[in-house]
Amino acid sequence: PKTGATRSRFSLGGIGEQDFEGIAVSGAHVYLTTSDGLLVETVVGRDGARVPARIAESRLGRQCEIEGLAYDARDDVLIVACKHARTRSLEGYVTWFRWPLNPATAPADGEPEQVSIPLGQVTALTGGKTFRPSAIEVDPRTGHYLLLSSLDRALLEVTRVGRVVRVLGLSRKRHPQPEGLALMPDGAMVIADEGGTHRARLTTYRCPS
Repeated sequence: PKTGATRSRFSLGGIGEQDFEGIAVSGAHVYLTTSDGLLVETVVGRDGARVPARIAESRLGRQCEIEGLAYDARDDVLIVACKHARTRSLEGYVTWFRWPLNPATAPADGEPEQVSIPLGQVTALTGGKTFRPSAIEVDPRTGHYLLLSSLDRALLEVTRVGRVVRVLGLSRKRHPQPEGLALMPDGAMVIADEGGTHRARLTTYRCPS
């Protein structure tokens, strides 16, 4: 993030062309998700390598458009964020799912745990009408989740069980289209903005409190 230099590039084999909307890393394992809820598992490859990948159908795309993926090391689960509801039961809520990576800890019914917050609890703090996640991340210091909404230019901090901690607004000038979010080992927060017809960029906030 300091220089923007590319460390390495590698490609995934056996999955065809996909439109990825989230990425999460656990050790050497890399997970990606599509908007329709396909989960792809692969490993970090050497520069120029082509690595095998495995696809799993989460079926979460039937409930909502997926945008945002994170790894929660405390429970060994993937956190999958919903951008747009596709079922009436999720309308009016900010929702994410907790997808267990260990089959032994999966619910008996096979359905991942769902956490939903009434949208009004969030918009009461943003002053807006919507909150549509475009990225999600786990703060290892607190265990809280951070959800970024590109269209609403807002950052939501919540507990793992869905209690709203705070909402922060983002500068429209500095963040024209914030689509990605990451936390660095030193606590710094990095937000990625799509470039559109211009250059994409990373903005680093040092050790936010």
